[in-house]
Amino acid sequence: MGVEIQGDYSGAIQDVGPIAKKLINKFGGNELLVTELDFPRINFIWFSPKKVMPKWVAKVIKTPEYYTCLGVAPLIIICLKPAFDKFSSEMMRAVIFHELMHIGFDEKGNYKLVDHDLTDFEFLVKKIGLRYENATDMFKEE
Repeated sequence: MGVEIQGDYSGAIQDVGPIAKKLINKFGGNELLVTELDFPRINFIWFSPKKVMPKWVAKVIKTPEYYTCLGVAPLIIICLKPAFDKFSSEMMRAVIFHELMHIGFDEKGNYKLVDHDLTDFEFLVKKIGLRYENATDMFKEE
């Protein structure tokens, strides 16, 4: 477990939720394992660090079980607010897509976090490009 970085958290569903919902509707069940039925089970949070910037711009975590019994969504995607404030809409979509790719299921159908392997990386590079140069085409609004 890494060192915890202090900062402020706030809800991001109104900003990030619509992006994730469109991606799940377009790619769910294929490139993404999650489908539109899983969308309500994902929460989105902004993180604004106080001093030290983390090495990530977004990450998905499983909610601790003691919170899920209170009705909190079992998955949380945490987005680094200072980074997202500088991103283009295509970059935001690419990062959220990448995080959604980390959500999988175990043999009982429960959510699990999936590490990327070379196949995932190859898919991302082919679809989005090494520096997200193809993100505009992949995430074109329809």
